[in-house]
This record gives sequence, structure tokens and C-alpha cells, in this order.
Amino acid sequence: MPVLQAYNISHQFDNGEMLFQQLSCSMTNNRVGLVGRNGVGKSVFASILSGEQQSSSGMITLPKSLAVYRQQPSQLLSGELSIAQFLGKDEVLKAIKYVESGDCSQQWFDVIKEQWNLPLQLPLQLKELGLPQDAALSCAQLSGGQLARLQLWQLFESEVELLILDEPSNHLDVDAKQWLLKSMRAFKGAILLISHDRVLLREMEEIWELSG
Repeated sequence: MPVLQAYNISHQFDNGEMLFQQLSCSMTNNRVGLVGRNGVGKSVFASILSGEQQSSSGMITLPKSLAVYRQQPSQLLSGELSIAQFLGKDEVLKAIKYVESGDCSQQWFDVIKEQWNLPLQLPLQLKELGLPQDAALSCAQLSGGQLARLQLWQLFESEVELLILDEPSNHLDVDAKQWLLKSMRAFKGAILLISHDRVLLREMEEIWELSG
């Protein structure tokens, strides 16, 4: 059964200009690359496929769960979220601190569950990613490459059925690109990759070309 289906998708700008029209696709393979020249509408098409943007016409059938990585600068660069908050781990870390300080309220145990090793485990994971080990650090203090790795790691750790990755290798150094390759190979769900990176595209089972 296809992971994703689209039928007769068109996108028209407010000024009447047509970016693309009557595009149909069926994602039957788990690894698909989307290529095309700059400005042809790959990112717009991907945002329509993800359900983030509405098409001018056509129908989309989405999986139950999906996540998207975008190449544009993240809003996290101007926000106040810490690394732990972005990863959804701050409440667990806070609960462990309360218990260690002597507050043994049941609510903290309900939050912690089986994650007692998180204060030791998370800094090690961040170090492996080449990120600061202090999870309380603001995401706004990370470089573009560090923020990209953090966002990608969160997505690969998820259990969604489909990942849509828009130019994920941008801002990554050689070591980080190798990590990205390993993470893509290990991910159990499907991946739709928008990229010009030939190394990443070679990992795909099928290539779609968007032309205009």
C-alpha cells in the first residue's frame, strides 16, 4: 500500500501564475528522492504533500504520522527554548531533580517512568552529535549546523511513518553528513528526500524529477 498518494495537484500564485499543475504521484517505495532545478517548486510541492500547505486543486492521501525537516533558518534561532525543552525532555529532568532533592511525590515518578538514566544519557548523546552537553542551553546559542543536527536527530528518534527532508545536508560538515547517512539508513519509516546532494540521492530507491 502506498505511503503517500497525490492526484492532480496544482499550485497557483495569487497573481494567477501557475507554478505547477496536475501532478500525480504514488509513494510505493520507502526511499524516494525529489529533484529539480531551483525555483521549480520542490519545497512548495513537498509542503503540499505534507499537508502544511493547501494545493489549488487535487487530492492528497497522507499517512497517519509524518514529520518534516525544513532547510530555511529555524524559528528556534530567535526563541528561548532550551535544548531539553525542544527535545521534550525538560519535564523529566526537572522531575528527577525533585526526587533527588527528597520530594518523592507520585507525580514526579509518573513523569520519569523508566527514564532515570536521562541526566547521564542525554549529555552523551548530545556529545556524539557534536553539540554542547548542557541540555539547559538555549537553542538560539547553537550554530546553524548544530541546530540542523539537533532537529534531524529529534526526527530520526521519532516513530513516524514518513519523514519529509528538505535539503537536510545543508549546513552539515563531513562528519555530520556521515551521521545523516547512517541515521537515514537506520530509520524504519519511509523518507521523501528533497536534495541536490548526490551522495544522499544514491541512497534512494526511486527518484522523482519535478520540471517546469
